[in-house]
Amino acid sequence: MTRALAFVLSVCIAFTTAAKESTQSTSTGHDVLSRHVGNWDVRFDRNDPFSVGTITGQWALGGAYLEQTGEFVARLVPNNVTIKTLTKYDEGENKFKRWTFLSNGRELVSLGTWEPDTNTMTWVSEKYEPLSKRTIVATSTEEFRADGTVMVSTISKDADREVGRSSQLRTPRK
Repeated sequence: MTRALAFVLSVCIAFTTAAKESTQSTSTGHDVLSRHVGNWDVRFDRNDPFSVGTITGQWALGGAYLEQTGEFVARLVPNNVTIKTLTKYDEGENKFKRWTFLSNGRELVSLGTWEPDTNTMTWVSEKYEPLSKRTIVATSTEEFRADGTVMVSTISKDADREVGRSSQLRTPRK
């Protein structure tokens, strides 16, 4: 009897897990994040052919997270930077969450919101900078364009003062 009960419980758990994975793969959050899956070339400035990079996006950990890895080369940065990002949709909070790790030791946690009418994802992060004793709020906007490219614009502010601005164009690699 105990073995039969254990077997039934394990089958129920297996079906519940499969149902959750099936539901997750059809959820709005999963569909939005699927836009990042694939291989991308990155250009940071149209006029600077030396500041470029690549990003690869794929599902990880059974489809629970979108994992992006890449490498960036910039004219004014002495070393190439590799990046790893994990992103998920939190259905309970109706928010996207992103954790970014850079090979230079920096890390960033961001919360995202999706605007379906404009095909735009907006990410907001706060990072305390101990050297300057300032909290920097960065807002990144990812605009998914009809031609398949993604335009990413980031503005960083310290209180109400802008302290940085960047943009990048991501093009699907063929």
